[in-house]
Amino acid sequence: NDIVATDYTIGFDTALNTTTYMIDNLRDTCESHNRLDVVEVMGNTCGQIALYSAIASGAVAVAIPEMPFDEDAAIKRIADLRRGGKRNMIVVVAEGKKNADGTKYSETLTKKIPEMTGVETKFMRLAHTVRGGRPTVRDRVSATRMGIAAVESIVGGKSNLVICERDTDIETVDISLALAIQKYHHGKLSEEDLAKMKKEDREFVKKIVERRRSVTKMLYEAAADICM
Repeated sequence: NDIVATDYTIGFDTALNTTTYMIDNLRDTCESHNRLDVVEVMGNTCGQIALYSAIASGAVAVAIPEMPFDEDAAIKRIADLRRGGKRNMIVVVAEGKKNADGTKYSETLTKKIPEMTGVETKFMRLAHTVRGGRPTVRDRVSATRMGIAAVESIVGGKSNLVICERDTDIETVDISLALAIQKYHHGKLSEEDLAKMKKEDREFVKKIVERRRSVTKMLYEAAADICM
């Protein structure tokens, strides 16, 4: 779900279901061995798979590139839960979450947790295993709807478009705008460059980026409240 111009990208639901299924399987071993697993999930610089799967699987913490991670609070929560008798715990980390030196934060956190809490901790990198498998109904239907819109656009003589889903509707966005949205979201489009765009395009870019950021922030705050 890393294309910011659309609310939904094909394959996201399948990847989420596969990730959550694998985390659920890991939890069984965590319970029997009284330990914690740090699970690194794919997504490059986008933490959507990590964020959604953490909420769905009831992880005790989630770290993503888009939001600041309160490591001290997470470690305190882990220690408190263990003292309260919780045997199994999962922490989900997006692969794009990095240390200041560019190394993987997931591996660093895996080492810190047992040192600071005494909880036995294992590391699991799901990597691209979640990219394969049978597509969910959600993805099959979304791909069909987007495919129809793409063919209709071509038949109508329109090109250089990105097929997007917004509020369950299928829409088209000029590819130059979609790229501008992507760059602006990742801080690679300056305010000066944005100011050179037409007013309506500039407002559209800001609106879509703010939409993605607000949803991510809302879900991240929800994860902090419910992940136990």
